[in-house]
Amino acid sequence: MSIKTAGSLQINSKVKGTDSEKQWKQALWPWGMVVVLASFPLIAELVLGQGFRPKFFSTSIATMVRVALEVLLLGMTGLYLAFVIKQRAALVRLLSENQEQLESEVQQRTRKLAETGKWLRHILSDSPAVIYTARPDGDFTTTFISENLPSKFGYTQQDFLETGSSWFAHVHPEDSARVLSCLSKLVEDAEATFEYRLEHKDGTHSWLLDQVRLIRDKNGLPLEILGFSVDISDRKQAEEALRDSEARYRELCELLPQMVYEIDAEGRFTFTNRAGVQALGYSGEHPAPRLMVHEVLVADDRETLLTNIHKILDGGKTRGNRYRVVKRDGTTFPVITYANPIVRDGKVAGIRGVAVDVSDLAAAEERIRIDLKEKEVMLREIHHRVKNNLQVISSMLHLQAFFRSGKSVEEVIHELDRRIQAMALVHDHLHRSRDMAEINVREYLDGIVSSVVQSSDLTAGLITTTLDADDTITWGLDTAVHCGLIVNELLSNSFKHAFPEGREGRIEVSLHVAGDGKFELTVADDGVGIPEGINISEEKTLGMCIVHSLSSQLEADLELETARGTIFRFRFKEIRKG
Repeated sequence: MSIKTAGSLQINSKVKGTDSEKQWKQALWPWGMVVVLASFPLIAELVLGQGFRPKFFSTSIATMVRVALEVLLLGMTGLYLAFVIKQRAALVRLLSENQEQLESEVQQRTRKLAETGKWLRHILSDSPAVIYTARPDGDFTTTFISENLPSKFGYTQQDFLETGSSWFAHVHPEDSARVLSCLSKLVEDAEATFEYRLEHKDGTHSWLLDQVRLIRDKNGLPLEILGFSVDISDRKQAEEALRDSEARYRELCELLPQMVYEIDAEGRFTFTNRAGVQALGYSGEHPAPRLMVHEVLVADDRETLLTNIHKILDGGKTRGNRYRVVKRDGTTFPVITYANPIVRDGKVAGIRGVAVDVSDLAAAEERIRIDLKEKEVMLREIHHRVKNNLQVISSMLHLQAFFRSGKSVEEVIHELDRRIQAMALVHDHLHRSRDMAEINVREYLDGIVSSVVQSSDLTAGLITTTLDADDTITWGLDTAVHCGLIVNELLSNSFKHAFPEGREGRIEVSLHVAGDGKFELTVADDGVGIPEGINISEEKTLGMCIVHSLSSQLEADLELETARGTIFRFRFKEIRKG
């Protein structure tokens, strides 16, 4: 429709309007149009459009009849229509057709309205939400509430509508202040969403989620509150269960002695437990702001780490990766890591893992490597040592034959057996030692002293034998065997010759560190002694010959004192090969 300002004349196919009655009649009458005197201004507004109300306008018969019927259906009165009709029959026919069509449309609209009402009641009764309206002020008295109220909370509609009770009067006391605060802000915010606990008619409570909106009238004043409530108790229980689970997870993480960590897709730490923070040498709940995981590893391990991170982020798996971690103070320690991807919304968002400090394991492995190396050395030297021992035995047999001096065969064999036992004892201690390369000398000498005392023919208790040796001294086989044979010979010699005719006495064996890398071995007795000025290198006895030979091989400085008993003192260094 095209209409210009009031007072102008626009010839259109359907509607014409003007404020001049004469101009209106002259211009529009010949067209055979319906002439309308609109004393009721709404008619002009319906036909011509909002905001345009000329005193006189004309339109076609069909348009005017429809407008008139619509006006009558709206219950309007006081309408005066003046028709100038050229063809009365056409008007009657048109009115009849429009009346039938209008009645049909009224019936269709009535049916649709009934169906809509039924559908709406069905939705409200089966809806998981309770829909309500309330006054926007005072105690927010309920003005409407949906029919599904009893099935949700046990109340009836009459409990609210007939008593004027407020929906919010049943809010849990601990939540009421927060709910009322949200409602009081509706004037400014127009909408609000909040969660609270509502008391059921049986006294129980459930968690609700409310969304409310303030409805205003045409003047902008608050009219009523429209809202709906949904029971979210299951969600709240799930959230509580999730919080409990997260609390248990975090507590377990904090109790673990191993480092538990999380990094994002860029390799930045997002979480570490207390053990991890302490292991890295930091304090607080996080190692350091924006600390990257590769920054806590030694430089040589970083390329391997980045390769493994990319493998995990691409969906692969790695297990038991070893790295060396650098603490904040610069010290390092080895770890083994076990990690899995963190998947969110189907995408890998980071990595979660455990790092185990394997310092003790690494030390044990190093000890094993050392032991294996020592055993390999021992195995290579077994043949050499057995050969040397056999050579020593062979030499002693030759010396024994040379120095026999009328001794019985039994006595010779007994002395030879004692010397061989002294050699065998060192191998026994070596076998029981943790370190296959060295033995504890004090334990070895204690075995030799005990063996000589047990094999002595002297009456028990007449001679007291003591051993004073540093418990920290350890030697290799060569030094131990030489020292052991010297003690065996000198101790046996004291038992035989220092205490004749059942004389009581004391024999002392001592071994200490003398300084300058040397050791001092002393064998002393308070017996009858040996003649002064004796030179053991010229002695013709087998025992002294063995002592002299072993002392020379040790490159020992030998001192002999005979003023009170006999004292042999040797100072020497441990024999080192290579």
